This record gives sequence, structure tokens and C-alpha cells, in this order.
Amino acid sequence: MGNTCRHGTKNKYLEDEDGSRVNKAFSKVDESLHDVTTNAEQTQQQKEIEQLTSNLQAEIESRTVDNERMKEENTRLTSQLEQVIAERWSVKFRNIEIERRNHFIKNQPTGHL
Repeated sequence: MGNTCRHGTKNKYLEDEDGSRVNKAFSKVDESLHDVTTNAEQTQQQKEIEQLTSNLQAEIESRTVDNERMKEENTRLTSQLEQVIAERWSVKFRNIEIERRNHFIKNQPTGHL
């Protein structure tokens, strides 16, 4: 019967009862190898996390810049729209005034011009 290490690998060295000290040493080495593998995996995962974090930060900064640019564009377009609306109202009021004058002129007695 062998022992199973914490990572699920069966340790065949502990099956032999003759050299238990040696077998325990092998077991510790085996555990250390698992730790090294785990540390290497953790290091790799940490690098991946750092890269993903960096990519995410760059995306956030890019979107922030885009958002600011869009706000500026929105402000500019709003100002232009307000100008166009003001000009149209001005034209409309001028047209109303012209219509009033024309109406007044039409309704004047013909001999008094």
C-alpha cells in the first residue's frame, strides 16, 4: 500500500517496509517537487494575472480618453445645435414680422400710400 501525497499522486516508495527512513526522505523530496511545480504554476498564473491586469488598465485608460473625447464632441455639437436653433427662431420671428407688415400694407386704404 502506498501513501497518497496531498496532490493525489501515490507514493510507491512508502510501500517498501525495509528502508522506511529512505522512503520518507523520498516522500519529502516528492512533496518538494510538487511544491516546486505548484510554485512554478503560481508564478506563471501570477504573470498571467499581471498581464491581464495591465491589459485591463490600458483598456480602462483608453475608454476614459474616448469618454472624455466624446464629452468634448457632445459639448461642441450641443453648442452648434443651440446656435442653429437660435438662428431658426430669429428667421421665424423675422418672417412673422414681414408677414405682419405685408398684412398691414394689404389692409391700408389704396389712396393713402
